[in-house]
Amino acid sequence: MSLQGLTALQRRFAAITDHKMLLGQVAGLAVREAAIKAPHKTGNLRRSIRIGTVTDKTAQVVVDANYARYVEEGTGIYGPRKRRIVPVNAKALRWIGGPAGSLRLSGAARKGKAGAGAGPIFARSVAGRRATPFFLPGVRTAIGKAGLGDIITTNWNEAA
Repeated sequence: MSLQGLTALQRRFAAITDHKMLLGQVAGLAVREAAIKAPHKTGNLRRSIRIGTVTDKTAQVVVDANYARYVEEGTGIYGPRKRRIVPVNAKALRWIGGPAGSLRLSGAARKGKAGAGAGPIFARSVAGRRATPFFLPGVRTAIGKAGLGDIITTNWNEAA
């Protein structure tokens, strides 16, 4: 006597016990949610969020942009050190600034009338940048939305 549907049942059990696939799906959701929450002046930060290594027990979500930590945690008085940013090798900090639209994304002044108000700015210290958390809130949202029950049900049904 043989059982009907035994192989289909075995495929379904194999589908819901594949932890690596489930973790990969949750990591994909985390990448999506973090990218939605990331600030996007140029889109570079969003593009740098990706899935790292996925094993049977862990899944990594990686942000490759070298400034991602400063966006996530803030800098100066708003960052982890809670103190103003001061120059180390000079008497003052210097950067190019000006009215809205007078600078290019690279920080250089625009040509002609558009860049007329741009010029050097000097300061002995600056407060820093407020944090714009995108990574941890994105991962938390993804875990909340993951609804592992839904993922397991989908995998179960697709394996049949």
